[in-house]
Amino acid sequence: MEAPNAVMHYLAVLKAARDFGLDQRDIESVAGRFDARSPRAEQLADALADLLLSRRSIPPTPAGCSG
Repeated sequence: MEAPNAVMHYLAVLKAARDFGLDQRDIESVAGRFDARSPRAEQLADALADLLLSRRSIPPTPAGCSG
C-alpha cells in the first residue's frame, strides 16, 4: 500500500472508531502506537475493535478463529 493510501486508510479507521462510539481520548491512546504512514491500519482496526468490545463487555474472538 502506498503511503497516501495508508494514511487515508488510517484516518478511515479512526473515523469508524468514533462512529462506533469510542471516546476520542481512547482512540488517541490506541492510535498513538501506530504510524499513519505505515500499512498497519488493519492492526489498528483490530486494536480499536478489541477496545470497543471490552467496553461493551463482549469477549473478542481469538486470532485465527471465525465467529
